[in-house]
Amino acid sequence: MSKLTTMRQGLSPTEIQDLYDRYAPGMYRRAFALLQREADAWDAVQEAYIRLIQSAADFRRE
Repeated sequence: MSKLTTMRQGLSPTEIQDLYDRYAPGMYRRAFALLQREADAWDAVQEAYIRLIQSAADFRRE
């Protein structure tokens, strides 16, 4: 997905990076607690962020 497409959908690359920096460590810890494998936990975090980017048009800023 291009940066332009992402921006049109409502989240800039910088906003996505900020969300990742803020929430990924906690998401990883939770995923690791559930999955008990480092690679699987990071895969789960990555999948969540892929879905975030794909559905950025529905993201509502508060």
